[in-house]
Amino acid sequence: MDQYNLISQISTDHKYIRQIINDIFGQLTDEQFNKLFSYFEWIRIKAGNQLIKQGAPSDHIYFVVYGRLTAIYENNFGKSNILGDIIPGQAVGETGVIADQPRTAHVFAARDSVLIRLSKEMLYKLGNQFPVLILNVAKTIIRRTDQNTKGRKVPHPKNVVFLLNERSTLKSQFFEYLKPKLAPFGKITFLDQETILNELGVSLSEFTTAKGEDSFNIELQKKLDAIENSSDYVIYIANEDEKVWKNRAIAQADIFYILKEFGESEKLTTTEQKLFSNHLKYKLTKKNLVLLHENGDNLPQNTSRFLHNRSLEMHHHVRMDRISDIERISRFISGNAIGIALSGGGAKGLAHVGIVLSLREKGIPIDFFSGTSIGTFITALGALDLPSDDLVKKGSELANKAPTRRKNLNIAPLISLMKGKHLDDLLEKYFGTFNIEDTWINSCYVASDLTERKKVIITSGPINNAIRASVALPGIFPPAVNDNSLYVDGGLLENLPIESLGGFPVGKTIAVTLHSTKKYNLEYDVVPESWDYIKDKFLGKKKFKVPSISTIIMESMVLASYSKYEETTKKADLHLHPPINKIGILEWKSYDKMVRIGKEYTDQIVTNEIKNKLMPYIEPA
Repeated sequence: MDQYNLISQISTDHKYIRQIINDIFGQLTDEQFNKLFSYFEWIRIKAGNQLIKQGAPSDHIYFVVYGRLTAIYENNFGKSNILGDIIPGQAVGETGVIADQPRTAHVFAARDSVLIRLSKEMLYKLGNQFPVLILNVAKTIIRRTDQNTKGRKVPHPKNVVFLLNERSTLKSQFFEYLKPKLAPFGKITFLDQETILNELGVSLSEFTTAKGEDSFNIELQKKLDAIENSSDYVIYIANEDEKVWKNRAIAQADIFYILKEFGESEKLTTTEQKLFSNHLKYKLTKKNLVLLHENGDNLPQNTSRFLHNRSLEMHHHVRMDRISDIERISRFISGNAIGIALSGGGAKGLAHVGIVLSLREKGIPIDFFSGTSIGTFITALGALDLPSDDLVKKGSELANKAPTRRKNLNIAPLISLMKGKHLDDLLEKYFGTFNIEDTWINSCYVASDLTERKKVIITSGPINNAIRASVALPGIFPPAVNDNSLYVDGGLLENLPIESLGGFPVGKTIAVTLHSTKKYNLEYDVVPESWDYIKDKFLGKKKFKVPSISTIIMESMVLASYSKYEETTKKADLHLHPPINKIGILEWKSYDKMVRIGKEYTDQIVTNEIKNKLMPYIEPA
């Protein structure tokens, strides 16, 4: 579009544009503004196109009039991250121009945008005439730098785009159910092709024909900007065959949700091929997959077929006969999903069952489970979304068959005190038929890679293998073998997996710790020999209070984690630490007692005030 036509199109917004310029250059006189205005170039850029390349010479300043830009920094290793958005009324590139330095970041159009461009030469020419303008620009840069230094909270995605391969009764039903469940989170606007046609007062043929007209596109962008500014969330719904509307929705997206029925083909659509390409802007725009099921009668199988060629933030299984699944999606969309981190602690971890029961009874949902060591057992049972009675029953069965009894001791403990076979058989029996990606609720399992010396977060594959890797307590059980690496207990590097939980889009977190606060009042100067300890124990003097070998190994292994607990638990919205000091780490026979303690403790801790903190929803008007 030529300069004359573009200026004519936006001439009605003269006051608005002057305010934008004032925000950057300070209050201008009519003479200053008119002179500055005459130096401007006007450009349009389509969403997804690159405006600035990192490292390039700084030759222009850009002012956003309509739309939005996104700044992306790429380090020397090719890793990229989003620095933030540039919205109407803000400038980009002024620092490099003023300081005469190369561009420090890539800048892409996040929306179809209208920009004002001012060249470096014109800026210097203007500065010679009105030096105060350059001073005002410098003040703007300093203010922005100060804001960035203090830190800025990254806003939750506002424009949520649902992409459909084709319409179906089940998908239409999904949106009918979703609308009232999103209502408590603010003003929600649903936009599909029919709605936007009515908003614009045009027919489908007019909408399709006008797609290349700049005047129409600017008016459409202004309309969409106005809807976005007046809404807390905008839910775009676009079908694969609605080409013009689909492309416009993609251009507006902060985040994508690809909606499919579980029985659909796993092949990427033409649109998905674009979204999952190597285009930097689309690579950094998060994408989720929602898989619809008519009911929850049967656990999903072979979900991995959908995941192979898609780089997803998460995938979600939704049972259409369970309104709780629709509620879970609404919490993820609005940034209010609740995740729980279940720590290690041997048999003490059985208290996790009571905690989950209490949270359920109090109406506090768990949308994501993260587990380490014994916490992975309850993570798996929770991810399977077992009814409460079945959860208690399965927990009891696992406790009764714990692989740490005398019969499992190695005669020659060269690698570990316990044999690994009984643990392998136990996990195979209870979890061998399940994959992590096939469970109703999402979860992750933390293990320690002894070969690579790093923490590993497992989010796919057989559940029994994930648990086996995470519970392989060094010295107690032999390491697990996976992908040519030796895995040992996750508690070695992260006994409370709340940092791992933070890598997923949960808005609220619950941390459960089991570490002992027991103090040993020693009545001896030297730890007794085994024979002296046995003799003392049978004589009943109870003089030597010495922790068992398993307790020493476990407590020593997670010693480093204890020093992090105070700092780590502060990150949680709720920290639960049930009073189980008197329970031994191998005291599996106390299952019922630990479940009761966990439940009663949580019942007391979780007040209405805490519940409101975890679920700060807005009541619908």
